[in-house]
Amino acid sequence: MTSHILTYHPVFRRVALRELHAVDPGASVLAELEPSVAHVLPSVPRDEFVRRLNEALPVFIRHATPVDVELDLADATDPMEELIAAVDPTTLDRASTFAVESRKLKATGEGVAFGSRDVEVQLGSRLERTGFAVDLLAPVQVVSVALVGWRALIGASRVADNLGAHADDYRRYSRWPSAVSRAEFKLREALEVWPLSLPAAGRALDIGAAPGGWSHVLAGRGMHVTAVDPADLAEEVLANPLVVHVRARVEAAELEDDSFDLVVDDMNLDPDESAATMCGAARYLAPGAPAIMTIKVTVRAPLRLIRGTVAVLQHAYEVRGLRNLSHNRQEVTALLRRKPAITPGWEELVGHDPAASERRRAWRQSHRLDPSEGALPLVLRRQSPTDES
Repeated sequence: MTSHILTYHPVFRRVALRELHAVDPGASVLAELEPSVAHVLPSVPRDEFVRRLNEALPVFIRHATPVDVELDLADATDPMEELIAAVDPTTLDRASTFAVESRKLKATGEGVAFGSRDVEVQLGSRLERTGFAVDLLAPVQVVSVALVGWRALIGASRVADNLGAHADDYRRYSRWPSAVSRAEFKLREALEVWPLSLPAAGRALDIGAAPGGWSHVLAGRGMHVTAVDPADLAEEVLANPLVVHVRARVEAAELEDDSFDLVVDDMNLDPDESAATMCGAARYLAPGAPAIMTIKVTVRAPLRLIRGTVAVLQHAYEVRGLRNLSHNRQEVTALLRRKPAITPGWEELVGHDPAASERRRAWRQSHRLDPSEGALPLVLRRQSPTDES
């Protein structure tokens, strides 16, 4: 069987490996190369494992890439030349564009003297000179190289099969221009992972907008943004004529029903309180229109918390995607779509006082998400009342 490299946030290691075993119960972990990287061996053929992984819609596994060659460079006269020679061009499609993506993982002891960038440039240039067409922004296929001490783990694959487009999204996105806040990168990344068809000069509602990073991103895409937050926005955001600041909580903002093409929410709230607030804001969103929110995972049982949050959201939304993105830390980003009708029941969960917190706690004990609705990930669909993870 072809082995694979999986990446995930270190905080979510346990649930990421649980996703692996939900997809392939017989898979084994060969080595944990870093707190965020595992080398795994599926129990099924490569094509079947890739199919299962992509159909499962994993939340916590960020990227997966095959390992076709495991190379020991310790005794190589020229380690770079031996690495390049180990890449079999017949594993690539000459009719499709390619890129090389390399990661140098932390390892104890000595290792190769060159870095990831050296591999990308030298291997990529060699393949390009032999007739392959390079595309660094949106390649169809990728040659992945993981450097671990003196070892190189090499694989070729279609980008569409790898869950994420890039082996190291954080390194790529960190090259973007400076932002109003770090949160801005989260929305930029989400809009790449889930490219939404938004109307030109459409209207967006940003709930809990301060200091305005998400409003800044949306206005930069030409949207008219209503930024709702009692707190101040950054001067750069306020100066944008496409942004209107409403100094209020969203429940007191007096907005027009069905008037927005997108609602976004990155509030630092208890997740089911944030979800209930999103249900209240759904009335302002056109039926069928998208919404994006982050779910702050503040407990040691992330699946249970996310299931409860999704159960609240299902009053007003279909959940179309859930991902722990590269710029998420201990949180998950959700892609939503407003249902034609909003079901009552979320109203009792809104509020910032201790009584409201107690109502939410009680609600969580007796409500479960509907696994038949939306594109729910495998580990969420396979819930049980006693599941604590």
